Amino acid sequence: MVQMDCHVHFAKPEHDENVAAERDDSPWNNSDYRGKTLAEFIAERSEYQGNSIIDMIVQKLRGIKFPALPHVVEKIYRAIMDPECPQKLVVLAMDYPGSTQPTHEEMLRLVEAFPDIITGTVSVNPNGKDAAVILERRLKELIELNGKLGNGWRPGVKFHPLAQNFDPGDLKAMERLYRIMDETGAVIVTHTGVFQRIIVERDIELADPMRFREVAERYHRLNIVLSHMGTPDIVVTNWWAAQGVEVRHFQNALDMVMRFPNVYGDMGGLLWTGDRPAGVYGEIAMGDYDFGDRAQFGFSRVRSILEEEKYSIPGSILRLLGLGSNQLHEKLIYGSDFAVTRIDDLKRQKEKLGFNPAENTERVFRATRRAASLSQVRAPPRPLRCA
Repeated sequence: MVQMDCHVHFAKPEHDENVAAERDDSPWNNSDYRGKTLAEFIAERSEYQGNSIIDMIVQKLRGIKFPALPHVVEKIYRAIMDPECPQKLVVLAMDYPGSTQPTHEEMLRLVEAFPDIITGTVSVNPNGKDAAVILERRLKELIELNGKLGNGWRPGVKFHPLAQNFDPGDLKAMERLYRIMDETGAVIVTHTGVFQRIIVERDIELADPMRFREVAERYHRLNIVLSHMGTPDIVVTNWWAAQGVEVRHFQNALDMVMRFPNVYGDMGGLLWTGDRPAGVYGEIAMGDYDFGDRAQFGFSRVRSILEEEKYSIPGSILRLLGLGSNQLHEKLIYGSDFAVTRIDDLKRQKEKLGFNPAENTERVFRATRRAASLSQVRAPPRPLRCA
């Protein structure tokens, strides 16, 4: 069975001088890569020196004018060579000012350069001018490329309600975007919950998984992936509690995943099971709340964690989380949040979970119906033709 990672970041350098140097400078990336050039990274690993597969990956990246950064090269290499790592990667675009994620044009080139490994996403800022027109065009280009390559993936669409500052539950404002995505059988991959860097800059409710409740009810051809499962982080929860705000995003994510057949959860960035990766997640502090003390969320410990008084989760939800619950297991898919997490994250997650969430991911993204012609997306929704 194919293993798939639905939450991969290929962050480009934040500083221009590091692009030509192929230096990995993203503060979000873990310390295996951050601050290192490709040459320095390879020099630390004898198995990568004189390695023809590494050389091929680097040559292809440079050929499409995408920086051959350490985390990008290693993630693709391990997808090719390591059967314990996901063989398919959903690389995320991100359309908002200051984003260092691949542009739409770069994403298309990545998919075409590595068709057996990478399936990309499109992204559009819902607040931007002509957002629906841009989404329509970008989806059309990705669908046509997928058809040319014959890879059979649903098109993915990445949203980040906090970074993009929009309300996914505002169906009046979002209706046209959702209709376009529904017509094409897209997969929405959306951030849920909060992290420290933008914790005070946006309305926390924008990242509540429940904002997608009516979307899931109305648009049945969409698959929706709730990344981070609402962020069950006691440090973040306590910070908001001190502001007088009760955060129940994790509980709401569980409810959504169990209630709707087209809603799935990935726990990217949450299942640290060894040393916490050094990076923004582990090093930023805000006031009296040290984010180096973020609660580790190992799923094998979920009962004891959730039964703690500080979570106050009803017994009905605890019962849904029984480790023998096949229904829940089938709705949890694998998203690593790489390169925040480390390359071997999946190996540790399988040990903690007792099952392999990466084997669930492919069926969420595998196209079972032929995507509608984008020339028809303004027409009323209609059933898609069977493949």
